[in-house]
Amino acid sequence: MSRLEAAGLQWLGECGATVPQVVSFDEGTLVLEWVDEVAATEGAARAFGAQLARVHRRPAPPFGSPPPGTGARSGWVGQLPVPFGEHESWPQHYVEDRLRPAAAAAIASGGLTNAQDDAISGLCDLLLSDPEVIAGPATPPAPIHGDLWSGNVLWQPAGAALVDPAAVAGHPETDLAMLHLFGLPYLAEVVAGYESVRPLATGWRRRIALHQVFPLLVHAALFGGHYGAAATRAATQATSIIT
Repeated sequence: MSRLEAAGLQWLGECGATVPQVVSFDEGTLVLEWVDEVAATEGAARAFGAQLARVHRRPAPPFGSPPPGTGARSGWVGQLPVPFGEHESWPQHYVEDRLRPAAAAAIASGGLTNAQDDAISGLCDLLLSDPEVIAGPATPPAPIHGDLWSGNVLWQPAGAALVDPAAVAGHPETDLAMLHLFGLPYLAEVVAGYESVRPLATGWRRRIALHQVFPLLVHAALFGGHYGAAATRAATQATSIIT
């Protein structure tokens, strides 16, 4: 886990993200450069959005691929193991490497019922049978943080620094959806800065729920509680696009 996180930070940094320097890592420990945190500002948020967009414009290997040079076949989001893969399309990666494994883990832990899984399975089927209707226009793979909730964005005097990535060749909208899941200061400014560099595809806001199904399943697998129901609602909302 430490090796993959270090490699993810290096990859994102090479793609233009601000990340703390990796001081050292071993089997159980990752030591990073200290980040002096300050309050977020509108200007810093806009600059962060523009920087994230530049990261997402960089080329990446096929969908589901790990950080370059690692050769990893599996990784983690939080403490949940997830596979890497090489897929021609994002829906294939999302279904095979993210939704189905996370749903299975959530069922095994009791965080998702079989009845709730019906909604997840239905979403998976639609993503594979009619991907553009559910997932929007096809997009090339991009380097993404992969776990970009607000706690992994550290505001420092020089701007936002990213930590704790689950970096993967993925869909840029995933990072934006994660920022919306638990909120972020000046999120509207982040989006404005992002779109000043890389305009988002039409309908991206309607697809936020689609990209949030996976992190909600991760929470259902790890923490239980209401997250299974939340993942089901997000899956239902994602499929409601076609009705």
